[in-house]
Amino acid sequence: MLRPLDVVVALRLSDESRSDWTYPQLGSELGMSASVVHGAIRRLREGRTWLPGDRTVDRARLTRFLVYGLPVVAPALLGEETRGIAAAWAAEPLVEEFNDDGQPPVWPDAEGDVRGRALQPLHHGVIAAARRSPALARQLALVDALRLGGGARLERRAALLLAEELRAPDALMTA
Repeated sequence: MLRPLDVVVALRLSDESRSDWTYPQLGSELGMSASVVHGAIRRLREGRTWLPGDRTVDRARLTRFLVYGLPVVAPALLGEETRGIAAAWAAEPLVEEFNDDGQPPVWPDAEGDVRGRALQPLHHGVIAAARRSPALARQLALVDALRLGGGARLERRAALLLAEELRAPDALMTA
């Protein structure tokens, strides 16, 4: 069974330009040990999301899981008010469309510049990894928007943008 941290690894591995990674290097980028990354990739392979022959992620399968499965197995809840980094619909790429006057969801971080309600990220290394990779930050914001919910319009938009980010535009098409 996939764990939330496996999603972070899968999102990072979905970057086509990065086929030359090593376990220690990927772990360092994501704030995880090499053995944790290895375990995540094993679980992704078992879930048929990791394609070992190609050393890549099945983007369509990953997208469908993130949209339909992750909100069920790893829902997000908003906690107390805190300082942090904008997340979910309060971050790019959703902030312009879904800006509200309430307290935005934030990943708790003492160096953050936004006050809002705490949203625990999928893994504690997410904040540092997102700072290093704007693409990963966008993907994680979309994933958190799906985990939090917030209405059909928001969820539909987050799902479509995530499919675009992962270059899996047909992943959400229904028969």
